[in-house]
Amino acid sequence: MGEPSAARPEGKLLWIHGASVGESLSALPLIRAIRREEPDLNILMTTGTVTSAALMEKRLPENCIHQFMPLDHPQWVNRFLDHWRPNGVVWLESELWPNMIISLQERNIHAAIVNGRMSEKSYKHWKYIPFLPEQLLASFEIILPQTAKDANFFIELGGDNVQTIGNLKFAGEPLPYDEQELAALQEAIGTRPMWLFASTHANEEEQAGRLHKTLKEKQKNILSIILLRHPNRGDEVMNILQSAGLSVARRSTNSPITPETDIYLVDTMGETGLFFALSDIVAMGGSYVAHGGHNPIEPSAMNCATIVGPYMFNFIDICHQMDRANAIIRTDSMEQLGEKIFELLQNPQTLLNYKNSGMNLAEKNRAVLPVFVDKIMPLLG
Repeated sequence: MGEPSAARPEGKLLWIHGASVGESLSALPLIRAIRREEPDLNILMTTGTVTSAALMEKRLPENCIHQFMPLDHPQWVNRFLDHWRPNGVVWLESELWPNMIISLQERNIHAAIVNGRMSEKSYKHWKYIPFLPEQLLASFEIILPQTAKDANFFIELGGDNVQTIGNLKFAGEPLPYDEQELAALQEAIGTRPMWLFASTHANEEEQAGRLHKTLKEKQKNILSIILLRHPNRGDEVMNILQSAGLSVARRSTNSPITPETDIYLVDTMGETGLFFALSDIVAMGGSYVAHGGHNPIEPSAMNCATIVGPYMFNFIDICHQMDRANAIIRTDSMEQLGEKIFELLQNPQTLLNYKNSGMNLAEKNRAVLPVFVDKIMPLLG
């Protein structure tokens, strides 16, 4: 409802909004780069989910404030803007809230859409609403879409000063992790072959349990690590895996990894970077069910061979770029995933080639970050 939980600091304030986990994480390297350019600048970061709020509390730099985005009711929007009085606004990716955007326009607050994304479904929805899309997009002085296709959608809906300069998700810094925790896990696992299924969703864990049994027939001591996208599903997933006859160690209860452990179930928050650092082979969840996948650059940037399933429609452009660089492995099914995992375990040079290609691509594309900063700084006046 726009009720502030902190005072507005003195001086200029840049407001950055990212709806959920993915957008807010891509904001972090941008925030650090902006602060290097203008160290005294105050930054307000808003998100719309509890999970992203918890991550921001841990990862935002000093002198950055997190608040929840108010729901799009005129009274709550005005309460929020009256308190924070931002000098400039950056909206990440795809949310367009009419009352907030019109209020920004009425107050003459400079705004930009950064890493803009628009699905075909959203485009068709906005296209058949007379005048509103053009009025909303007129509030943004610059629109920086992720892809040429996104750019065309914004232009056709009336967006002005639309420039495609790259994808901010490529600029992400490697995820943080605790070195001591990494050493402890490496000691517990030893030389066992292993793979990580990261950011999984409902039904993927059950499939992974069956896949583990298939892999175990070829690789007797293999360890499968399942990292849940939503840790509150820990009890549910634990029951599914144990009912399938698998020996499961659960991270949230500090269960040790033993030689008999089939599955290590990671149902904790904020440890994705730790398990990317631990793993050579990572399959991305959300891509073996029709969810749209999760950012494949994140494991690649941490020296992992990255495998994705057939449902990567949220990351089409990123996957195309990774395809061209031979930095990603595509699979059409869990059966193919098992074959690729076994192939990589048997061929260290092939594994190393994929790891190196992913790292090289991630490092090359971090160069886009200063360009984003140059486009954003004029918003502050």
